[in-house]
Amino acid sequence: MPSDVSGLVSNMDATNDGFLHRVPSRPMTASADASMIREVRGAIGILEEDGRFLVIANHRDLGQGPELVWDLPGGTVGAGESIHDACVREMYEETGIPVQVKDLAFVVERFGFLCDDPDRRTMYFFFEVERAGDTDEGPQDSAVVDRAFHTPEELRELCDRDYHEDFFRWLASDRRRRYHLDRGRS
Repeated sequence: MPSDVSGLVSNMDATNDGFLHRVPSRPMTASADASMIREVRGAIGILEEDGRFLVIANHRDLGQGPELVWDLPGGTVGAGESIHDACVREMYEETGIPVQVKDLAFVVERFGFLCDDPDRRTMYFFFEVERAGDTDEGPQDSAVVDRAFHTPEELRELCDRDYHEDFFRWLASDRRRRYHLDRGRS
């Protein structure tokens, strides 16, 4: 994995080719004070074993009151924490499985996601991960009520929110990388 993903983030609009999504694509309102914009970063892990993907279930309020929702494991990047470290931490907290990051899978940028502020930016970094050893202590986060490996077909039934479509588009694209580096041919 590249140690610095800032090049990817700074070139998002230039590389928006269906793999890197900006939802919705619109400029910041003229009345918005740039110093007041809140940016949230999330790190999500994609653990695949034998053609099945690990997902977790917890009760979340997505605007209609608390309900059971299945998601890929992940969460908010803490202050002073790298995106990479947040992914490893969140995977362990939500699944009890220590992982290591293999590669950046894709990035999603959204404005106004699950909030009343249309200028609040949320960046989600999805990483392909693999187990780091044989330890499996079960979820450490008491909010997680279940975890399981499911096939993509089963996930289509469980993960039915609009925001899950980014993951399914990534799968349908044969998991092509979202960041390309051309060093030329020798």
